[in-house]
Parts: sequence; structure tokens; C-alpha cells
Amino acid sequence: MKYLNPFAFLEKMNGGPVSTEDTAAISLLRKKMMAELELSEEKVLRAGAQWFSKNDLLLFFDELQSPGKLHLHQQIRDDNVLLVFLETGKLTGFFNHNPLYNTPAFLTFIAPFYEPVFTTAVLDSLKQQQAPEVQQLYANPLLMDGEHQHRSYDKIFRALQESYKILEAAEQRRRADPRSGWKDAAPYVNLQQVQVLNALPEIFQEFRNDSGILMINFALALDGTRENKKALEILYAVKALKCGAYVREETAKYLQQLEEKAASRKSLLGRFFGREYKTKQQRRKLLRDTLLKGGVALAIIVAIIIGARFEQEQVPRIKVRESANSIFTGARTSLTMQYLLSQLLMDNEKRAKKLLEGTRLPVPATGADVYGADFMKAVRMQGDYGAGFVRPPFGRSRKWAPEDSSRNDAGHRQSMQVVNHQDGALITMVQTPDSF
Repeated sequence: MKYLNPFAFLEKMNGGPVSTEDTAAISLLRKKMMAELELSEEKVLRAGAQWFSKNDLLLFFDELQSPGKLHLHQQIRDDNVLLVFLETGKLTGFFNHNPLYNTPAFLTFIAPFYEPVFTTAVLDSLKQQQAPEVQQLYANPLLMDGEHQHRSYDKIFRALQESYKILEAAEQRRRADPRSGWKDAAPYVNLQQVQVLNALPEIFQEFRNDSGILMINFALALDGTRENKKALEILYAVKALKCGAYVREETAKYLQQLEEKAASRKSLLGRFFGREYKTKQQRRKLLRDTLLKGGVALAIIVAIIIGARFEQEQVPRIKVRESANSIFTGARTSLTMQYLLSQLLMDNEKRAKKLLEGTRLPVPATGADVYGADFMKAVRMQGDYGAGFVRPPFGRSRKWAPEDSSRNDAGHRQSMQVVNHQDGALITMVQTPDSF
């Protein structure tokens, strides 16, 4: 409800000064305004930025006939700072020291006009982080009864909770993902926010304590993601917060830890870059030490580059279980044959590359172990695969081809034949009932 100064309103509608004690002039002005209202299409009367219905005008003129309410209006008119604040929402100073402001009758009368303007001014100052304005608003008498005070505090608490939730969500995101942004929470962890919270009255003390703990946790989350400088700034701000003993102790503890960490890091960098060198002789020593350190670092980098250039290309071996659609699927020795085939492919690629380069290929000697330990490892990897191999039924003869290995020669049954008649490696695998 917006406050209307009845004296200024009557003067405006009358076109000149009018005394509230002149009942004839007031009655005539009432009839004039009611006639204008009836003649309007909307059945309302506009006076400046306000609109009056018929009922509003009747209530207004009824209050003028009440000496008690008229006296209260006169007290407001005599306090220019209060009057301007009620009409515009701008506080230009302090109210008059009027004993009437503490009486229940005055508070009940002015509270419906004062509470909306006051609460809006506080919320705007909180949003813009204007601590002096908040302090001045609460330095003046709170011209509200209990009901309107509770309403005002409730609105302010809800606004503060919104900023608290934004900061809480940012802290949770930061702990879950160190790369997450927190730009939306930045206004709520600085010194200006702390000063605004300090300007609030004692009833907001619990909220200040909760905000202090949340700001500490947020600073620790930033410190854990290598934003140490910002974490220290937040803790320095919390140090200025008007909070309880527990919050002050926690702030001092973590502030000391972060300061020691920062000092240790600066000390390490200072020793490396020669922070202690101040005189001319010491600066020469600094130059010599810097060149020495740079030379050592350069030598390490050159050694790494040379080693990388001369390092042989590492061709990863094909795993025997890599091929999902192997042509050997179902055979007892499918894994071993798949391994041999992969090695054969790799060997042929290397040979072809050397032939194109004109390099003479070494010819393996007869009986040489072409595949060595890797081949035997692949044989062992066969494991129990193929355990379901079924021997021919007892008593049924089986025809053996000349190229099959001897059934009675165990040594030959575990052998393989390598043919090196060509430059490309050609391998013949002879499968027997339990081997190849």
C-alpha cells in the first residue's frame, strides 16, 4: 500500500492551499472529485500516479474527519526524511527523534505503508551489495508492528536463501568436477557480501554462521582444484564476518593452513629463481646459477629428443584372442594358428619393406628357431581350449595321410616344419589328433 500525503493531495486537487479544519471547503472538494469520478468512463479518478475508485475516495475523506489519524498524518508531514522515504523509497538521512514513533498506535497506522517500501529497499541494497545503505535502513527506527516485522524478515530470509543455494550448488559441482565453473557464485564469496551480511540485524546471526561455514567449504573446494589464491581471498573475507566462535576458529585454522601452503610454494619458487640475491656479487652468482640450471635442463631435453629419434619403432604384437571371426575357429589349435598367422603377416611386412629399400635379407640356417620363446608362449596359451576334441571311436580304423605325423612318435607330434625356400616366410602347419 503506497502512502498518500493527504495535505499535498488536497492542495493539488483544489488547485491551491486548503485547510483540513475548513469543513466546508473539504465537503465542497469531496463533491467535486466524486462528480469527476462519475463522469469518467472507467469510473476511476486519476491523481498523479495514483488511481482512486469511489470506495477509495470515501475512505480518504472519512480519515480526514478523524482527528487522531489526521494528527498522525501531520507528524509524518513534519518529518521530511520519512515522508520522502514513504513516497519514493529513497532514504536521505535519519528520521526525527519523535517519541510518537514508538507508540503502538503510530506503528499500527504507518506499518502497512512503511513495510513494503522498507523491505524493497533492503532487498535492492542486498542485491547490489550496498552495505552502507543497509546499515542506514536499520539505523532508523523500524516503523512496523510485530506482524509486519515478521513479514519483512521472512521476505529478506527468502532472498538470502536463494543466494545461499546458488553458492551451495557451486560448491557441490566443484567437488564433483574440478573443471566446473562457479561464475554465478562469485558475488557471494567476496568481501562486499560479507559486509552486507554484517549490516543485517542480530536476528540474521544464524544465517551469518551458516554462510561462513559454506564459504569456508567453498574455499577448500577451490584450494583442492589449485585455485589457492582465490581460496585465500575467500577466507580473508570470512575472517571479517560477524559470526560465532566456532566459525571464527574454523576460519583461523584453514586460513593458517592455506597461508603456510602458499608460503611454501613461494619459497620453493624463490629459491629456484634466486630471491635471496640482492647485491651485485650475488646477482652475478644468480646469473651463473641460472645459466647452469638452464644448461642442465637443455641437456636433458636434447637427450630426450635424440633418444626419441634413434628409438626403434615398436610394433605391438597381435594378441591371439583379438580376432573375433578367425578362419581357424573350431579347430583345436585355433589360438596357436591365429598367433602364427599374425606373426607371419608382421614378418612379411618387414621383409617387403627391406626388399623395397634394397636391403639383403638374412637367410635362416636350417634348424634355426624362427619364432623362439614367443612361439612356445603362444602354444602354452592354448590352455584347455579344444578339450572337447573327440578321438575316433574304439575299434574304428582311421586313415593316415603320408603328411601326417607318426602316431607313435611323440616328439614329431609336437613339431612343426619351417620352409625357407622363399624370401617371404612360408610356414606349413600339419595338424595331428592332439597338436599341429
